[in-house]
Amino acid sequence: MRVKHVALTFDTWTSIRQEPFLAVTAHYVKDGQLKSACLDCSTLPGSHTAENIANKVRGIIADYQLNNKVSAVVTDNGQNVVSAVRLLNLRHLPCAAHTLNLVVNDAVNGSPEISELLGRCAAIVTFFK
Repeated sequence: MRVKHVALTFDTWTSIRQEPFLAVTAHYVKDGQLKSACLDCSTLPGSHTAENIANKVRGIIADYQLNNKVSAVVTDNGQNVVSAVRLLNLRHLPCAAHTLNLVVNDAVNGSPEISELLGRCAAIVTFFK
């Protein structure tokens, strides 16, 4: 990539066939416009450990010649991905949407009244579905 700086986002998940996957996206500014490019979306060798994630991302960074161009990495708050970014010696920024989701879930799960109300709503939806 012919850019000076990129931010990366990446996420891991497990397919229905129990295969681990990793997707890496680069975000950059070109000609005054914010651009994004999916660099890789493929199976992750082994499991979702920090070491496996870091090794895969390191390879993708090298493939796209992004060494010393990555300004920050934005991920969810999973300990394995946060640790992977640390292993890569890159700046980590937690995803604001994921963090907000965790806060709301904690608030809902901490309130028996809200949990009961959500359970009743789910039962109504299930009945009509």
